[in-house]
Amino acid sequence: MIENIDLDRIEVFAAPRRTSGDEASSLIFVRGIRHLPGALDAVNEIRTGDRLTLIDEPDNQVNGHAMLLAGPHEVPIGWVPGYLVDHLHDLRDLNNADPVVMVEHINGVDVAPHMRVLCRLTARWPAGYEPFDAIDFQPAVPLSA
Repeated sequence: MIENIDLDRIEVFAAPRRTSGDEASSLIFVRGIRHLPGALDAVNEIRTGDRLTLIDEPDNQVNGHAMLLAGPHEVPIGWVPGYLVDHLHDLRDLNNADPVVMVEHINGVDVAPHMRVLCRLTARWPAGYEPFDAIDFQPAVPLSA
């Protein structure tokens, strides 16, 4: 019998893509919905096409760069995935504007909370910008051609 094992969830995700209109575009699932009081009810109020608001959360104990996502009534529904937080801060700083977060799809209540709300993030792609260039995103072993 195995007890008290903390298993990390492995996730594969696509890097932000550059659109023909010179925008950075990413699809994400909102994180932590079940950990925010009132978030599950707020998720039931949002609709495909709604714009979500980014809210900095500098006092977050897990990540001081964390960003909450709030629905139309400013009720937080969850967080931006940790792997994208620095990317969004970079885009915000380089563009002097928040990236746009739109609800792309809402899965039903029978789906796990971490996969309920799919969003599209978009922002202008700054000249010379390369997302995910930090050491955390480099291959652990050289990739061969």
